[in-house]
Amino acid sequence: MLVGVVGCNTREFGSSVGRPASDPVERPGISPLVIGEIYVADAPSAQFVELVTRQTDETVDLTGYSLCGAASCITVAGELTSIGTYDIAELALNASFGELAVVDDTGEVAAYVAWGAEPTVFNSPWMARAVARGVTQAGSFAALPFPMPDGVAVVFDSDNCDAATCGCASPSRGNDDREITLSLCPETRVSLELNELWTNGESSWVEIYNASLEAISLAGVRLCQLPSCIVFADQHLEADAYLVVHLGVEAPATPADNAVYFANARPLVLGGELVLLAPGGTDVSAEAEAFLSFVRFGSTTATLSRTAIVAGLWPDLLATARIPSFENEALSRSSVAENGADTWQPVAIEEGGNYVAGTPGSVNPDVSAASDEWYSCSFPRPWRVAPASELVMHTIQSSGIEIVNRSGDAIDLTDWVLEVDGVAIPLIENTLENLGTLSIEQTLTANHELSLLHAGVLRQFVLLGAPSTSTRLEEAVDAGVWPLDRCSLTFDHTLILRTGETGQSPADYR
Repeated sequence: MLVGVVGCNTREFGSSVGRPASDPVERPGISPLVIGEIYVADAPSAQFVELVTRQTDETVDLTGYSLCGAASCITVAGELTSIGTYDIAELALNASFGELAVVDDTGEVAAYVAWGAEPTVFNSPWMARAVARGVTQAGSFAALPFPMPDGVAVVFDSDNCDAATCGCASPSRGNDDREITLSLCPETRVSLELNELWTNGESSWVEIYNASLEAISLAGVRLCQLPSCIVFADQHLEADAYLVVHLGVEAPATPADNAVYFANARPLVLGGELVLLAPGGTDVSAEAEAFLSFVRFGSTTATLSRTAIVAGLWPDLLATARIPSFENEALSRSSVAENGADTWQPVAIEEGGNYVAGTPGSVNPDVSAASDEWYSCSFPRPWRVAPASELVMHTIQSSGIEIVNRSGDAIDLTDWVLEVDGVAIPLIENTLENLGTLSIEQTLTANHELSLLHAGVLRQFVLLGAPSTSTRLEEAVDAGVWPLDRCSLTFDHTLILRTGETGQSPADYR
């Protein structure tokens, strides 16, 4: 028994987000008929479409009407009263991707539906006409969760006369589906995702993941970090597969099967916005419906972030992912987190005692879980990050250390201690006002451990170079005030804490 009416209002290349909060507004006069049911089986001979009049018992003269797919049309004739079923085997529609337009005798699109993972449907003249007439919407043009298995048809809720609400049922030629109860469509997902990226300023790679159940054509798909974009040629990416896009890199004599090379492309800049777009126009910032995946990282102007927010791919204008701080770190997208800055984390992978940048061409580590796969020097492991210290080592120079109070109130320094290589240095002041500074004279060279403790608890730690002995490094990593024992700062004269940073990683200093 079929239960539960559902909606399949699906964003291009996205997953079903369910029935709209309220039924679509009726638009009488737009078209006298709608698509009531469509069955696109693997065997074209079984394919059919059902047309339904907007008003029960209404009769529509179909003289001059056509049913059109992406490549061809077939004519229909006669009169339609309430409901009519039409074989569309001649159109040989693809169960994985395609479109069907009902075109009236004036050339106007009377009803329209598109489905699947093929980006070229975005450039369809039928879709453009359907949008212009108002029988479908540009941003969510009834892109159904195809491919459908044999024996499952998509039925539209004709009471609403809007192709953006639908459900699934067994094919039922000639039956009026206005009153039937629909079941949830088989779960499918059509999605291209930016998954991982790496750059050293001279060359870069970006990993794209096909999270859908079918192969996707990348023809015309664009990858942009403004002002530069690259456009993919006629290339398919299999379902649940990865493509590594190399920028500024010549193709080797024997390129990998899952790699593509753009030797003349500009490498990524650390600190920017990266977007994957369906084929379309030239004004990237105005193409929200073409946005497929997006990430903003580092300190950069939010040029495309507004559009990504509209597209539902980014949370807000302030969100930005932390950038990798070492050459052997990639910026990786967690497979278990929602879209947003916290979804992306700098990460390196240990292989035989060495650290490599990410996992190009394969699944990413789950950086949001408590896992020993976390090897980033950009900040401590996410599950053990310690609270920011009220006192911080703001400026580190060869002649000493400047400490700043960032607590918002005056601080009693009685229980605070600064250590250099395990040797305590007294803080000569009793109280330090908010934003006040305290300078500690100390000769520093390239290799030191610097620690700030409050009542015996390690609050901040900085590793300079590679000291011959360690006093608090292991404690700092365990306490979440330093990332890993391999992470250190190169020090020759001066280091300054970046604005807004906690001082809990090498990346926080410049």
